[in-house]
Amino acid sequence: MSNDHAGTLWPAAVPAAAVFLRVIKERPGEPRDYALAALLDWWGCFKPEAEHPTYLDPVTGPVEVTEGIMRQVREAAPALRRLVDDSATASRKGIAELLRCLDSGWTTEDD
Repeated sequence: MSNDHAGTLWPAAVPAAAVFLRVIKERPGEPRDYALAALLDWWGCFKPEAEHPTYLDPVTGPVEVTEGIMRQVREAAPALRRLVDDSATASRKGIAELLRCLDSGWTTEDD
């Protein structure tokens, strides 16, 4: 999914983001925290692998890897906002940060 040493994302990061988001929405506690940490770690710090910058979305066709991840988060945003509004959600601050990242777009230091 990612090359931590190079700070790059492989196309597999797009469907992985969908799994992370499902975990964030459905699995409180450590599973949610780990999935959230992975997405926040990637956001703005990682960029697509130069040799594989696109993901082949089965519905829309080729999409740049970070745009594919942002689409996943955008689609999950209503459910994520409900979690932020729920006072029983321990990860509210992290989820709110993910939504702020979505609002800001995906920029890296190289941009």
